[in-house]
Amino acid sequence: MIKAANEKSRNSSFLGQVLWVEWIQPDSIRVLTEVQKLPGLKDGQVVQLREVISESDLSRVMDFFHHLDEGCDSIKFTLKTDPTPNTSIHCISYKDETHVRCLWKIDDIERNDSFQMLATIAHDLRSPINSILGLTNVLQIMLKDEIMDKKEFGRMISMIKTSCNNALDFSGDLLELSEIESNYYQLKTEQVKVNEFINRFLDTHRLITLKKGLAVKMVSELDDDYTFLLNENKITRLLGNLLSNATKFSHPNGIIYFKLEGSSRQLTIKVIDEGVGMSPEIVNDLIVKFGKSQRLGLEGEKSHGLGMSIVQQIVKLHNGKIYVQSEEGIGTTITLHFKIK
Repeated sequence: MIKAANEKSRNSSFLGQVLWVEWIQPDSIRVLTEVQKLPGLKDGQVVQLREVISESDLSRVMDFFHHLDEGCDSIKFTLKTDPTPNTSIHCISYKDETHVRCLWKIDDIERNDSFQMLATIAHDLRSPINSILGLTNVLQIMLKDEIMDKKEFGRMISMIKTSCNNALDFSGDLLELSEIESNYYQLKTEQVKVNEFINRFLDTHRLITLKKGLAVKMVSELDDDYTFLLNENKITRLLGNLLSNATKFSHPNGIIYFKLEGSSRQLTIKVIDEGVGMSPEIVNDLIVKFGKSQRLGLEGEKSHGLGMSIVQQIVKLHNGKIYVQSEEGIGTTITLHFKIK
């Protein structure tokens, strides 16, 4: 069986590669198979655990082997970063009277992050779907029992619409991010009259801020005929995310500013709010997908943790950079610098 695994591992892609090792007391292993992902470990080689296992996991793994009873058990750990970066091991071990044999399944940390992301996506989509199912069950009972309180009926329909919109918004963010992160995506830009474009954007998105009594002001140092190479759809999505965030965390009757500056080869857009601001910890985690920066808005508005990742990707596509300045209780300024290559 081990010989067959050895041959299969040599010929397979690294995902799903496995190798067998044998634990040799006190703290060494003998390699019983070889894999492409770990070229430094040869068939029959004896190595000390400390030579291959990361320092942070070493004592835990050594303790695992020393206390392995007869039967099977498993543990997960990471290898040393040199020469095997981003590699973790899922180890399944069994002990008989004379040997401790271990099957090491090699995982890539980046792939594990992808699996974690899928789990997060499934969790975030489950919430609105469960809400919809629960509300439709209540509506069915109301119809069956002919309890037709129109006010209550309308309230439930409104809640269903909200849950559907949450699911659609989240799906839209996922599709947007998957598109712009694709290796095949090519940004198409055209000369855009910036003042006219931003004014049009604010007009079409004014409903977002009106619900909260917020004012939005554009302060531009640009001439009306000033143009810049942009992709209007992507910049509209970017600005929509920033405006949505500023609205969520601004107090009623506050002001959100859009400030514009530019030259022949550079455009700067600042989105400034006077809201609750962010702690340094939240700022540092702001761009991370599904990061710790997720928090409810001042009126309970949800965040899926993808909005600022999308903003960053769109800025990068335009050869730009993003800067975040924020102070708790004072507000937040998001600065976008776009450059012509």
